Parts: sequence; structure tokens; C-alpha cells
Amino acid sequence: MERRDKEQENLSRLERAAQRTADPKTIQQQAKKPEGKFRFSFRKEDLWWTAGFAAAALLLFAVQLLINWHLEWFEAPLRARVLNYVWGGLLIFVMLTIANIVEVFLIGRIPNRVSRFNLKRIFRLVVVVAVVFVAISVLFVNWYAAVVSLGLISLTLGFALQMPISSFIAWIYILARAPY
Repeated sequence: MERRDKEQENLSRLERAAQRTADPKTIQQQAKKPEGKFRFSFRKEDLWWTAGFAAAALLLFAVQLLINWHLEWFEAPLRARVLNYVWGGLLIFVMLTIANIVEVFLIGRIPNRVSRFNLKRIFRLVVVVAVVFVAISVLFVNWYAAVVSLGLISLTLGFALQMPISSFIAWIYILARAPY
């Protein structure tokens, strides 16, 4: 296993050197040089996204406090519905803030670019599924109707998307095994 990893590392060094130049001697020389250690880089864009998500969550929390403080602004049924939407939005923005922090500070520190890319894709997929679950929970008061509707939609999509789903499962398998 260790030998395979070394061969794979040598091959990736050769590929990176070949991307920089076409001269075979230069490629060999650059491939023999040890590469610098991986350095974690933090982009300002990541900070702005995290701050934006956190600010939206704080704003929704303030709206929730304001609604609870002035109960007379809304009638009881409308107030319950508005608070439900506010709590759903708050939960979504808190999840997005935490997901962005995890993506930048934990996944971003993985030195292997391929593993980092694959883990980011899978993590984003999990976050999207969680956000959709929260949105469905907030929008549909009657879970039974939502489950029946989603069941019928899932059955239809299941038959229509058999090949893409099997390709997706194969993609996950390739990511996990990393045979390349």
C-alpha cells in the first residue's frame, strides 16, 4: 500500500511538472525536487460568506425576539406561522454558517487536493439535503401530505432517473476507492 502511494505521488509530481513545461529533462528535474509543504490559505471571500450567513442568522434571531416582544403586532395564527418561517430561516442560516466554517477551516486544511475536492462536494451535498429537509419541515405543516406527495414524486423520479442514480452511486464508489 505504501509503495503504491509513493508511485502515485511520483506520478502526480511528473504530471504537475509536465503541465509547467514540455522539455523532458526539465520535467525529470522538477519531479525530483521535493515540493513545499501544503499551506492553508484563507480567502477574504470565505470570510464574507461566513459573516453574511451569520449576519442573516442574527437578523432573523432579532426578528424573532421582536415578534415575541410585541405580540400585538400579529394575530395568533399569523404570528405562529411567521415565527415558524423565522425559525426555519434562522436554522438554515445557522447551518450554512457552520457548514462554511467547517468547509474553510477543517476541509480546507486537507493537503491532498483530490481528497479535499471530493470531501467538499460530498459535504455540500449533505448540507443541501439538510437545508431542503428544514425548508420542507417549515413549509409543510401537515407532514402526512408532504410525505405522500414526496413519495409519489420519488417513485416517478426513481423510475425516470435510474441510470443517473446508478452513475452517482458509481461516482461515490470511485471516490471512496480512489483507484486512479
